Amino acid sequence: MDYEAVSAHWSVMKPIYLQVTAAIAAGLGLSASAACAQQPATQPPQQTAAPDDMSWNDAPQTKGDWVYRTAGSESFAEFHSPTREMLFQMNCTADRQIFIAAASSTLAEGAITIRTETQARTLSAAAREGWRVAVLRPSDPLLDAMAITKGRFAVEMAGQPSLYLPAWAEVTRVIEDCR
Repeated sequence: MDYEAVSAHWSVMKPIYLQVTAAIAAGLGLSASAACAQQPATQPPQQTAAPDDMSWNDAPQTKGDWVYRTAGSESFAEFHSPTREMLFQMNCTADRQIFIAAASSTLAEGAITIRTETQARTLSAAAREGWRVAVLRPSDPLLDAMAITKGRFAVEMAGQPSLYLPAWAEVTRVIEDCR
C-alpha cells in the first residue's frame, strides 16, 4: 500500500476509515487511493452585495471610549467621543430598568434602531433634553445580543449620524447590574 498518496490525510487515517473508503470506492468503481485523493470541484465564490441592514458591520467604528460609573444604586455605561462629548448611554436604574439613550440634535420623539450580529430592533424613543431614550427590561434578549455581538453594535436614528460602538465590558456590566 502506498502511504505517500496524494491526500495528506491518508497517512493518519485509521484502518477502519481505509476499509470504509475502499468499500465506498469499490461501489463507485474507483480505487481506494483515488477516492481518498479526490477533491470536490470548487466554484469561485459569487460576489453578492451585502443586504442594506448588514452593511453597518463594515463601517468604521465610532471613535471614543466607554466609561463605567455608579451613582447610588444606579450604574451607567457611557460612550464618549475623543472630545469627551457623551454620545450614548446605558443606565440600570434603581427600579431595575435599562434606559438606552442616544444624543440627538432633534427634540422630536422618534425611534432608535439597534443592530447586532444576531438581532436588529427598532425601539420607540422619547425625546428628553437632547437625547432619545428607550426603556428595556433587563431580561430583553436584545441586551444579550448587544453584549455578545461580534465586536460591536450599531445605533441608528433618523436624521442623526449612526454610531458603531464597541461591545466592551462596560455594556455587559450595566446589563448584569440590573439582573
